[in-house]
Amino acid sequence: MAIKARIDAMATVKTLKSLAINQAKEAAQAKKSITKKDKQGKLPTRKQLKKSVIKDITKPVKTKLSIRLDDRVFTMKEGGVRLTTMGDRIDCDLKWYPKAISAFEKYALCDPIVFERKDRVFLAMTFKTPEPTFVPNSCVGIDLGLKRLAVSSEGIIFQDKSLLRIKRKIRHDRAFLRKAMAVKKSKSAAKHMKKMSRRESKVTKHHIHTLCNSILASTKATTVVLEDLSSLKKSATGKSHSSRRSQVPFYTTKMFLTYKAQALGKRVETVNPAYTSKDDYRGLQRGVRKGCRYYASDGVVLDADHNAAINIAKRWTVQNELPISFTAPLRGRQTLWAGGSQSANRSDAPRHGSGSA
Repeated sequence: MAIKARIDAMATVKTLKSLAINQAKEAAQAKKSITKKDKQGKLPTRKQLKKSVIKDITKPVKTKLSIRLDDRVFTMKEGGVRLTTMGDRIDCDLKWYPKAISAFEKYALCDPIVFERKDRVFLAMTFKTPEPTFVPNSCVGIDLGLKRLAVSSEGIIFQDKSLLRIKRKIRHDRAFLRKAMAVKKSKSAAKHMKKMSRRESKVTKHHIHTLCNSILASTKATTVVLEDLSSLKKSATGKSHSSRRSQVPFYTTKMFLTYKAQALGKRVETVNPAYTSKDDYRGLQRGVRKGCRYYASDGVVLDADHNAAINIAKRWTVQNELPISFTAPLRGRQTLWAGGSQSANRSDAPRHGSGSA
């Protein structure tokens, strides 16, 4: 019996070796068939690749548990929620915060979502808010930039140096971790890089939320005009300038402004950004821009970003008969908004005009 078992074991080893060799040959042939061109010199299509290579199909496993509730399985009560389970109904207490309480009192509750994160259960509630009616009265131009996050045609400078400082520090630390991953193949470095990327995203969203709220609260105009910067980051302007430009979230600012403006009965529009910072808003011959100063052809020194914001609004009014909310962009007459909870209210009200003053 011992000899027979040994022979069977040896035969099993030979069988496994032959199977492994056959699988390796099949894999090599499949790899050749993928890269092999037909007689006309064309690569195989996706359907042909699916037929030639059989992939292992595994069922997806949901690790982050969540479920959407409806009126049949949940009931809101004072201070909590009652859920229907497979057994009995259970009462859960909720930790409310002021904004959620005010929204629950004002608006109708939609179907919430229950999800679990790090052994904690959360209830994500959405509310149905009425959309205010859009009434066009005037438009305000917003010039987005690198040093100054935004400048309005009403002369308000929205500047937040802490955002760019935090983003530079995160990217500097992430560069060292990237080197550690390349040299040592450190798993902890990869873990820290993901954590830093999440932190950068959270910091950016927080600052842009604050910026957009301040922009919309600083003006009574119902139309906010921005530059269409969708193709800005595609142009090659050097490694240093591209790195600085990639830190400023232009698309995120536009996206947040759009949905926040709709909730306030306002609208966000975009125009072509060509020559908005080079033209004189008064229609005179082009001057010269040096940094934040614009030296006009008649010798007047203007604020360059303020002048560009007025040109952005003027470009929108070419096709739409709306007055522009602006102030004269003379140097030193701007109001600085430095981020945080600082308000952007002006002591002098902006004037409305056609932009040709």
